[in-house]
Amino acid sequence: MLEIKFKNKSGQMIVEAMIAISIATAGLFGVMALLSKSIGLNRVIANHYIANNLAAEGIEIIKYKIDKNYLSGGLKAWDDGLLESSYEVNFVSGEPSLENSSCDNGRELYFNSGTGLYNYVSTNKRTSFKRCVSIEAIESDGDRVGLDVSSRVSWKDMAGSEFDVIVEDQFYNWR
Repeated sequence: MLEIKFKNKSGQMIVEAMIAISIATAGLFGVMALLSKSIGLNRVIANHYIANNLAAEGIEIIKYKIDKNYLSGGLKAWDDGLLESSYEVNFVSGEPSLENSSCDNGRELYFNSGTGLYNYVSTNKRTSFKRCVSIEAIESDGDRVGLDVSSRVSWKDMAGSEFDVIVEDQFYNWR
């Protein structure tokens, strides 16, 4: 059997150290990439959560308007002020208002950190969320018996991907 003996082994430790550092660096880069991706996905999930609540709020504002008309003691029709159209929902002094809008070029909502409300007041923090509430009449025998309400919130994330959430509900006049 042939046996080879090296007389000088001083460079072997440097090679082993370089290999160990390379493996540790590759592992660290993998962990950093995973951490970066999870932070990005956390933002996407947070935006979906906000958009779901904004869309549901659009439906609730229409319900508020219907309830307010109903509680007027018969002074107003149950659907007074709720025409077949598209609207941007805005809060002015805590009272919701509907502004006619085509919603094709919807305005971005701003967030007021003091009140926790989203509105179109540009002195607040600008967001990428756009909300459009659409109302269509439900008719039976030529009479308007209900409203089909759709609330859509759309936004773009930092990478430019577009998202939207749609919440729908129907309201009927049961008098």
